[in-house]
Amino acid sequence: MLPCWQDELIRIEPLTLADVDLVYQLRNDPEAGRYIDREPFASRDEAVGKVQSIVEANANGSGCSWRIVEKSSATTLGTGGIWRIDREHDHAEIGYAILPAFWGKGYARRALAPMFDHGFASLTLHRIEAHVHPDNARSSGLLLRLGFKLEGHLRENYKFRGKYSGSLIYGLLNNDWQKG
Repeated sequence: MLPCWQDELIRIEPLTLADVDLVYQLRNDPEAGRYIDREPFASRDEAVGKVQSIVEANANGSGCSWRIVEKSSATTLGTGGIWRIDREHDHAEIGYAILPAFWGKGYARRALAPMFDHGFASLTLHRIEAHVHPDNARSSGLLLRLGFKLEGHLRENYKFRGKYSGSLIYGLLNNDWQKG
């Protein structure tokens, strides 16, 4: 079972099947999905399938995904999680999405910190990385503030809707996080 965590402003809780509408909304919001480069869900059933796979990954330890909730209003703000866990090399990737109405308020920074704590302490990861669209300055800035280092720029490493795009690769090592 994934841990829950809270501070004075937010709490994070494991994603459940009750979060289908949130996941559907995040994937289908044009602003939230601007840098995701994945097609919106064609139907709510697609979101159900995605959430079912997330819940299964939470249960079997192949991933960790949480919803992010504002405590005072109980409003769900977005999601975050650790995925692509590579046990052989003790690294994983972080992903997160916040509904646009809540951008710039520090919620993602507050929510990601306990996720990193979980990744490094409970999952004994050595490294967490993030792959960011080169135009997503907001996400790049967040990662740098959290102690990530920009490690590279993969040029045109994937294609979406017939157009090639690249990825900025950010990395955070356990030792860097523990010092931070």
